[in-house]
Amino acid sequence: MIRKSTLIQATAAAGAVALLLTGCAGSESPGGSNSSEGSEPETGTGTVAVMEDWKGCWALDDLQPLQDYLGVTAIGGDGLIDAAMGEGLDGEALTCSGSFTLPAATVGSGSFAGEHSGSATVQMGVVPWESADIAAENYAERLKRREDSMASEGTELSNIATGELGGSWDESFYEAGDHDPYVYVDTFGRSGDWILYISMYYTPDPGLSNDQDAAYPFTDAALVEWVANEYMPQVQAEILSKIESEQ
Repeated sequence: MIRKSTLIQATAAAGAVALLLTGCAGSESPGGSNSSEGSEPETGTGTVAVMEDWKGCWALDDLQPLQDYLGVTAIGGDGLIDAAMGEGLDGEALTCSGSFTLPAATVGSGSFAGEHSGSATVQMGVVPWESADIAAENYAERLKRREDSMASEGTELSNIATGELGGSWDESFYEAGDHDPYVYVDTFGRSGDWILYISMYYTPDPGLSNDQDAAYPFTDAALVEWVANEYMPQVQAEILSKIESEQ
């Protein structure tokens, strides 16, 4: 396996700050190795070697638990975007991402009644490195890049919830908040020599936004609590099991 630090291969849509921030945007990988096309290949070690043939949606079980929690009713485009290392928006990671339709609310009455569906965009990734030190450096870079990008874009979240993930991580962080017209949830956890993250944004509940009953099967606070304290630790355990099965 040839391991290089890879630029984000596409830019996010306007306002989709969370997805823009997850990949490495520098010309060097952590530890100073050059990522140019002419650089010498290196043999992968650590979880890089284990995950060299993995695809993101296989490793992350098609995001099914998250889809179930969100109440996803449809997946946009051609379905989930399944990427190995060197592919997708985040070239350093194996990723699974997609655009989802969320439950709808009926707004208005009589001939003016219509259904308003919610939507969500999610990218989840596993970022393997050759050592825990390199992973720790990349983890710090990702958080710093997220902070710098939000500042440069003028993205100021309100109703912020922040903290550490549940379970056992070497280091972890989550932040959620509102920035019209979306609610953002970003989570990062480092487990030894690999990183797990979720970057997602979704529209507010169309029922509550129109003085109707809630359409979503979750509240903003409950979603953050579940992702941080149940889903991320669950996925971490499943990935550790997959790693162990291949060693």
